[in-house]
Amino acid sequence: MGLYQRCYPACGRGVYHRSRRAGASIHASTAPADATHCRGDYRFAGGSGVNNALDPGFNNPRIVENSVLGPRSIPFGFSFNFDKALVPFILMIALPSLFVSAPPVRVARWCWGALILCVPGILLIAMGAAGLKLELHWPTWLPAFVLANLFFVSLAEEALFRGYLQQRLSLMMPPVVALCLTSILFGALHAAGGPLLMLFAGISGLVYGLAWMWSGRLWVSTLFHFGLNMCHLLLFTYPALRHAIS
Repeated sequence: MGLYQRCYPACGRGVYHRSRRAGASIHASTAPADATHCRGDYRFAGGSGVNNALDPGFNNPRIVENSVLGPRSIPFGFSFNFDKALVPFILMIALPSLFVSAPPVRVARWCWGALILCVPGILLIAMGAAGLKLELHWPTWLPAFVLANLFFVSLAEEALFRGYLQQRLSLMMPPVVALCLTSILFGALHAAGGPLLMLFAGISGLVYGLAWMWSGRLWVSTLFHFGLNMCHLLLFTYPALRHAIS
């Protein structure tokens, strides 16, 4: 999402975030916390379905395991998913303009300001929907997370959804229609997390898609994606909100 991560093993955004199995539903209750479970009703975990679709079985090095960032966050871990780092370069063979292309739509500068405000806005709306809570974090493994999330998550997912799919569709139909279709697909790949997760993933996809559509630069949509993920990690319950079982 890449905004959120679904709560089951072998998920995560290229960074391979993994929160312990909370069931197929984003509202699933679990057994008491141990090495493979975390207590609570999990809502709004981060991540996109691209990793489930693009998982060739690489043995990627595990960096963090069962880390709990705060009292209302669930345990999670992540790996350096080097296989996901190959995605942009593989796609560039099929589409040489993957990284740089002519912007399908040009807009005024104030539109960019409004789009930047959408990044924290999405997370605040998610908090209002009881999907997240404010919780400040500064983990010791932050540098590793930045490296993994930027290159193995944000860049890989943006290369697939915006750089390739949206660009291809924009050549065949109006850019706005291509934007909407790509965002719907991005949200649909979060189906295992439930309808609320699908909705917010789709909204996030619209923001990333606009960033690409207005610039024609893959690095711009990647920075928006990465910026939202970092805001989620540093300022909110991450990767999901833990709800105590009564």
